Amino acid sequence: MEQYLVYFLKVNGLLILFFLSYHFLLRKETFFQGNRWFLLMGVASSFILPLITFTETVWIEQETLVYENLPLITQSVEVTTTLQPSNFNWETILMWCYFGVSIVFLFRLTIELLSFFKIIKNSTKTKNENIILVETKENQNPFSFFNYLIFNKDNFTTEELELIVIHEKVHIEQKHSIDVLVAKLLCMMLWINPIVWLYRKAVLENLEYIADYETSKISNKLYEYQKTLLKVVTHQHSLSFTNQFYQSLIKKRIVMLNTNPSNKKNVWKFSLIIPAVVTYVLLFQVKTIAQVKKDNLTTNAVVVNNEINQKKEISESGTVKNSEYENSNATNNSQKNGFAVTYETHSPKNDTTKTKNKKQTNENISYGVTYETHSSEDNIKRIKEDKSIDYKKALIIFNDKEINSKEIDKIIFNSIATIITLSPTEKVIKKYGEKASNGVIIIEDNEHKKSEKSETLSDNKDVDFKLNGENESFVITKNSSNEDLNFYQSILKKSGFNMTYFNIKRNTKGEITQIHLKLDNNDEEVEKVIEKNTGIEDVLIGMQKGKPFISLSPQKKEPIMIITEDGNHNILFGGNMLKIPGEPTTKIENGKLDIYVNGKKLSNPEDFLTMDHSKIYYMKVVDKETLENNSKKGKRIDVKTK
Repeated sequence: MEQYLVYFLKVNGLLILFFLSYHFLLRKETFFQGNRWFLLMGVASSFILPLITFTETVWIEQETLVYENLPLITQSVEVTTTLQPSNFNWETILMWCYFGVSIVFLFRLTIELLSFFKIIKNSTKTKNENIILVETKENQNPFSFFNYLIFNKDNFTTEELELIVIHEKVHIEQKHSIDVLVAKLLCMMLWINPIVWLYRKAVLENLEYIADYETSKISNKLYEYQKTLLKVVTHQHSLSFTNQFYQSLIKKRIVMLNTNPSNKKNVWKFSLIIPAVVTYVLLFQVKTIAQVKKDNLTTNAVVVNNEINQKKEISESGTVKNSEYENSNATNNSQKNGFAVTYETHSPKNDTTKTKNKKQTNENISYGVTYETHSSEDNIKRIKEDKSIDYKKALIIFNDKEINSKEIDKIIFNSIATIITLSPTEKVIKKYGEKASNGVIIIEDNEHKKSEKSETLSDNKDVDFKLNGENESFVITKNSSNEDLNFYQSILKKSGFNMTYFNIKRNTKGEITQIHLKLDNNDEEVEKVIEKNTGIEDVLIGMQKGKPFISLSPQKKEPIMIITEDGNHNILFGGNMLKIPGEPTTKIENGKLDIYVNGKKLSNPEDFLTMDHSKIYYMKVVDKETLENNSKKGKRIDVKTK
């Protein structure tokens, strides 16, 4: 409702702008044809421009946000927004009253059309070229409507009729009936605006000026034509949607007939509407969208722990915190009895690398996995600063070729696709020899990773690695290769799970668009088909509470900035966390809070998460409740949209 009211006001505002421009700049000029198209363009622009929106993107520095206790998404949920029905309100009453008046005007127009066709039916008709002459016996002013010219010859002499026919023929040939109908419909739709009625009058006046000018020019009988205009003053019965020979502006028409043509230099006045329209567009039709600056990160195959009840915090800058214990200065000895999963993000503001170590007994393994990145950050610098392994002493393999620590500086840092670090366990040394006694760093660039020579995770399957605990899984991404899948398959098999994948489809970029997955442990079997034309969503496959499971991975949603008319920068982050400046952070959760949109309560407040947030211009916490620890939380939020 509100967006229609805004559109209505914009249309009326533009019509007023065009009318004032015509009234003060063009009304007294004799550019009749130019004025006609100016007025028509004003109507068209008034209805079209409010529908055109230009977007301006404002980039905002990314803030550090903390996500807590994010639940594991195990199934897709289809959300349907349902608004609770509300009682009849004043807005609805006023709207129907307005439409009621418009319907009355429409009814009047219908009656006039019926009267017109009745005159046509009961009169004598003759065709002269493309004009149908309709001779009536009624005491009716001469008028035309499209190709019909209606007149009563008993009221005029032959010479007067000749001038009248010329006048109405101009209306017919230039299709002035279209202008008349447009002006009539305009008043029906926007009758509440008094300027609209003046706009219609201006359109009709200008059409008569055009016909008068052409008639005097063709007949060359200016004096006789003016006498004819005065003669029909007493005949005032006419239809409002027709081009009438008599109009209640005889004096103006006679004055215009005797006015000297305007200087052509005055044509510049038409252009003055352009800066006014541009100003309107800049003020009302430019929508500002706030975007948070972010790094272009994509996740490669990663081993993750999905303990649902485990508290984990992930900062927006990408640092993983709070596991069973964390150690950013892990030594080789500490890693010999555990596997290390290294999460690295390449943010311009944060160069932190955290290592999560999960204790494991009777295993002599170490395995490192990093995030894949296409950021312009210096990845080589990160290798050098990694305290878990000394790059100067470690065996460095770049694209399957051994290089020394000095040659590492020659690698184009933003071409790196994958970095794998292996601690010097017995099996690693057995595979790579004594050179691996200080660890191994395996680097691949994007081009090599796509080739068949790539040393992927599956090439390290001789490292004795398997899942441990009841809630662990692999992540299959759209970029996972068949070798990656084979590696997951072998590790899951060691953990007592049989993984099968088939019906894989990839697009031209090599991204997985469809995959059919099965996983069982001889007691239970789960099966899922995942497909998406632009590349599948991340999929978790592994065990949950000791049982096989396949699920879409919870997606870390980017923060959404909602800028309201009061200047507040409200942030929707973590998928369902809302922060309004000056108010406590609120979790959007069904049954825990009420959200009203344009005065109507959402039956499920989580529907707020799926609405178009760019249309929100007002958002306020109007009711709060006090918790047991005396902290506050939002109880009701009012939202208004355009």
